[in-house]
Amino acid sequence: MVLEGNIGNGAVMWSVDDATKGSITANGLFTPSALGKVTITAQVAETNQTYGATVSIEVTVLKGNLTLGLENTYGEYGTWLPLNVTGNYGDGAVSMSMVDCTPGWTIPHYAALSYSNGQYSLLPYHNGWVKVRISVAATEFYNAATADVVVSLGPRPIQIKWGTTEFVYDGNVHYPGAWISNYAFGDSGRDLKVVYEQVNVGTYTATVNYIYGNYWDHYTLSGVQTSTLFTINRAPIKLSLTPNKAAMGTPLAMKLKGNSGNGAVTW
Repeated sequence: MVLEGNIGNGAVMWSVDDATKGSITANGLFTPSALGKVTITAQVAETNQTYGATVSIEVTVLKGNLTLGLENTYGEYGTWLPLNVTGNYGDGAVSMSMVDCTPGWTIPHYAALSYSNGQYSLLPYHNGWVKVRISVAATEFYNAATADVVVSLGPRPIQIKWGTTEFVYDGNVHYPGAWISNYAFGDSGRDLKVVYEQVNVGTYTATVNYIYGNYWDHYTLSGVQTSTLFTINRAPIKLSLTPNKAAMGTPLAMKLKGNSGNGAVTW
């Protein structure tokens, strides 16, 4: 409530004539609790400069208007998104429908809308957006309301399944394979590119740096742990010497086989 004329800044005491219709705070904030008329009174105390005074006003409490929205307006490909309504203070009956989408395809191409056990949910099929129309029925204290809310549809963060991370040196290139483990809708055909392949003994970091394949843009590496350690261990060797016969007076050149790591040889 706005009080004018209190030029002496006297202390103000607020009151309502019917507590069943609302309450008012010491700061003049009125909260209605029933429809109809209620009288609000402000009593101003006297000061050194002004007399005290009292003023009243009759307030008519009408049905309120709702501003509706959704708690979450971003859905991930292949993941059900609960559509929880905000602003429905009167708990009016809710209904929803999809009324528009990204130009180029029809609404069913982008998402499905489901209702079960009092809960609306949306399942994204493709990247883009859909417009959800929320309708709330009138209640005792609030008028019926409708709002259109745009829900953005984006890619699903992948979960990476790594292959073998332990190798034995054999002179060939090694790196762990990587696969997507949380496909939606039975998807397949998307592959992960792993970089930092190695040949020599040591411990290294392999990283997935992009996704490729059919509808690769339905999945994303954003926010995903994309690296893992892998090790190339030393290889055991099996040596042999030839020949095994020598003749007096003739030097014999020994041949060493199996030294695949080219280790230094001491004779």
